[in-house]
Amino acid sequence: MIYPIDYINKVICGDCLKIMKYIPNNTIATVITDPPYNYAIIGKDWDDVIIINKLKKAKSQCVVKNIPFGSSLKGEVRNKKWYSNHNNTILEYIDWCKEWGKELYRVTKHGSFICIFNSSRTVAHIQVVMEAVDFFTKDIIVYKRNSGIPKGITLTTSKKKQKYLKNITDNDYLWSSSLRGEWEGIVLLQKPILNNYLNTMLKTGVGMLKSRKLEGSYFSNIVLSKKKNEKKYHITQKPLDVISHLLYLTTPFNKKT
Repeated sequence: MIYPIDYINKVICGDCLKIMKYIPNNTIATVITDPPYNYAIIGKDWDDVIIINKLKKAKSQCVVKNIPFGSSLKGEVRNKKWYSNHNNTILEYIDWCKEWGKELYRVTKHGSFICIFNSSRTVAHIQVVMEAVDFFTKDIIVYKRNSGIPKGITLTTSKKKQKYLKNITDNDYLWSSSLRGEWEGIVLLQKPILNNYLNTMLKTGVGMLKSRKLEGSYFSNIVLSKKKNEKKYHITQKPLDVISHLLYLTTPFNKKT
């Protein structure tokens, strides 16, 4: 079969679900991906009018099309309908992840490692979905960010709320709906090996982690970026040194990969 996309040593921009269809089976050595986290800025029924309106309201110029509507972290009314909608969006998100997860499984080599970033709220969904499409979970790597902000509300956020609170004390200002988010999960998955690690490495060129340092100690499953002032081009951009570290851990750079 002749594939219409030359994907070797190329940067290919496009819808991953469309692009992956042109990649042969069992050819990709490593996958590092940062899919949407099912937050409220994304939507399922986008059209040009909605996108324009979103861009007008958004502080960032980032919008994502054609994925399930996210679970908001804001302080809306949390009634029965809200929780029902929230649960439905999780199911839709899982179905969407399963769709691209199946393609990932097809294109990766046996023994290949898959690193998937996700939030502390949704990383479990990613793990369960990827196991459902036959990947094996090796670990959860904790990416500790250099900074973080709480994505919720405080008890005394607005005057409207304060009028219901009589005799406000210093203690009232301590209550909030969330913690400060300083870490994200990276699900470390692996496509099943061929009988054993040695056999897999010989046949596919992948299958083991470069987890030991030259002095003999092991790398941790907690990763911290050393670059605090890296220029950002995207609101959810990940530090280059973190990505480089994941590549170092998972990818033997030889002719077989």
